[in-house]
Amino acid sequence: MTSVTSEQFERDSEADDEAFIDETTKYHTKRTVTLQMLLSAGILEPGKDLISIDYLGQKFTADLLPDGKIKHFGSTFFTPSAWALSCKKMISDKKSGCGWNTVKYKGRKLDAYKAIWLKRCQRKRDSTETDDEDTKPVVDVNKKVFQHNVISNRNIEHDLNTLIECVPWGVGKIQPFMVSINNSALLMIDFHCHLSLNEVCGYLGGDWDSGSNTMTVKFTYPCLNVPQDSENATACEINIQKQMIKDNVKLVGWYHSHPTFEAHPTLRDIDNQLDYQVALRGNSEATYSPCLAIISSPYDKKSLALDSNMMPFWVVPPSEQKALEYGRPMMMHYTPIVEQTLPAEFQQQAERIVNYYRSFRALLDLNLIFKDKISYFDALKTSMMARIPQSENKEDFWNWIRELLNVKKVVPEAPVQPIVNAEMKKEENPMMRELIEQNTSLPPEPTAAKIEPEVMETVKKGEVKKEEQAMEVNNDEVTDLTMSDDKEEKVKEEKTEEKVEQVTERSVESERKSESME
Repeated sequence: MTSVTSEQFERDSEADDEAFIDETTKYHTKRTVTLQMLLSAGILEPGKDLISIDYLGQKFTADLLPDGKIKHFGSTFFTPSAWALSCKKMISDKKSGCGWNTVKYKGRKLDAYKAIWLKRCQRKRDSTETDDEDTKPVVDVNKKVFQHNVISNRNIEHDLNTLIECVPWGVGKIQPFMVSINNSALLMIDFHCHLSLNEVCGYLGGDWDSGSNTMTVKFTYPCLNVPQDSENATACEINIQKQMIKDNVKLVGWYHSHPTFEAHPTLRDIDNQLDYQVALRGNSEATYSPCLAIISSPYDKKSLALDSNMMPFWVVPPSEQKALEYGRPMMMHYTPIVEQTLPAEFQQQAERIVNYYRSFRALLDLNLIFKDKISYFDALKTSMMARIPQSENKEDFWNWIRELLNVKKVVPEAPVQPIVNAEMKKEENPMMRELIEQNTSLPPEPTAAKIEPEVMETVKKGEVKKEEQAMEVNNDEVTDLTMSDDKEEKVKEEKTEEKVEQVTERSVESERKSESME
């Protein structure tokens, strides 16, 4: 791999590169670029006396090693800033040094070489992204989560969407600050993240108490932006800043969703969070403020539960000796603050979010099935239910949510009634036939006392027939096989007459009982 030629450098290090640095800091900050990255990309080459710095009329030179370190007078420095500070201390009591802005490679500032690397990254990103606004969101439920220690040092070939396991603080380790979050803020994050299968995001507003070392998240500020409305993203940010000033809170963090996969951060999330931590910490202890990140996974199909998985995390930055490593994401424990009622702004904020997404046709239809005959609305309701204040009228709240999201209310099915075969009843009983023809309701089953003579006669004939069949069977068992056909017939007739008499007697007795009951 060869280094950048003089012609390429002159072309790429024009004034627009300086502006490009500012434009790309939201993707790759100065912290994420190292000399080893520039060496690996072929932008720089190792060699003797290639690194230099001019300070108060004196010039210092050093060697650039193949591993990205700087060697000067037998000492090794891991970063340009560390070497610049060492050189300046030789002349004055300088306590800080901006290495990338003052250290040069072959007579050119390192910032210019960094701009080349950032531009290449941007071009690569642009070549893989699509501008098709109608493209449906990719539902990736098979993302694998990797442990932090299996990911190698930074490499331009790394997939920044790789998930990294977020682990709790180990034995003997304490998280750097305590966190408390209002339930209404968690409820709004949950609601916002359920509205789309595309990633959504927002900011956290609250307070920082250095005395108790506690961050309190009071409000949530959803970012209203979709690809079709990207030109208004800046206006949205400004409106959020104004609202935070009005609410008398300051920026303490951010949140975003992983719609259909686990709530562990990606490599990009880790870099972004570390950038925000650096930006919010200020220049001194007096201005220090920590930064919290929250990831919400509303529709993770691999999860057995319907509740959203919320993952608050903080990133431990790599040490100076391991500057090429990614930051390590750590799970942050938090204490929910239970509120008696929802803030008045909650309903207005929810309606504003829904109306915005609906205007760009970006609102998820929550009537659709999520999984196993469970709708997306069922998942939203299950997840939000535990965070609704006890004093709130649950029925009114969910009726409002259904109306806002155009969710159909499911009516329980009525129990199945037994089907009456009217035609069969009509054939069996003349009285039934008359009632059906008059369009009257069916009466209860008739009792024995109300059976008509025609029906009784039918019963008699049926009994006689059954007795005849039984008699034939008995006759076959007792009759001598050697008897003649005439004798057999005679015996059968006698038996039949005897049985008929018995059946007749029973029928007469039944009629008498019926008359007495009447």
